[in-house]
Amino acid sequence: MFEKSPAKYEPQFGGFCGYAASIDKLAPVEAEYFEVLHDRLILQHNKKAWDLWDKDIEGNLKKAGATWPTLSQHKAL
Repeated sequence: MFEKSPAKYEPQFGGFCGYAASIDKLAPVEAEYFEVLHDRLILQHNKKAWDLWDKDIEGNLKKAGATWPTLSQHKAL
């Protein structure tokens, strides 16, 4: 499965924190703070980010999706 479509299994937002992306920032993640949402792996920086993300999951996902194209241009490779 993975070999046929590896992009399907990549974390969203380049593996950076979903909540941070929703507020137009980049933050590293802790692997214990994750969820699969709409068949996408979303990672979070810490418990605080997880809780803030959880307050408006769909809204934060939409915001993160909107900021990600610009943020992804600035991430360290």
